Amino acid sequence: DLLLSADGGYVQELLLEEAAKLADAAVRDTIAQAGSSAVASRVAEALRAPKAIADSTVGSLPLPGPLRSLYEAALLPATVLDEVTRLLPALARRSDLDAETLASFGSLWDKLSDAGGEGVETKQAAEGDAAGVGAPPPPRRRHFVYSM
Repeated sequence: DLLLSADGGYVQELLLEEAAKLADAAVRDTIAQAGSSAVASRVAEALRAPKAIADSTVGSLPLPGPLRSLYEAALLPATVLDEVTRLLPALARRSDLDAETLASFGSLWDKLSDAGGEGVETKQAAEGDAAGVGAPPPPRRRHFVYSM
């Protein structure tokens, strides 16, 4: 009742806030990992290339006002692609709070999965011994996607 109450409360609010922090930290970490790959850097270079070429050719010419405006309007899609490639690394910056949140959740996850796993294995071992079968317990698997 305390966690699932329709009225809400402090515990629900706290859990929701911590879940939002965890989701934010996990997304930032995933973006940072993906953004630091060789494929991502090649894609970023490819997306920056049109603007770099335009700036080094036509953009370096002294164009009069109306032509400069036309040039900038024509270059808008390339400019947007260039800005997106620079925006993603800024979004992926991990703060100390993100690192702390991920570490805390990893620790909590390990404790909860160890506690749950030991109880199941102990029960299965006891049942196996009682039946005269000394079968080893099944291997423990970590089902959490994020690895610490």
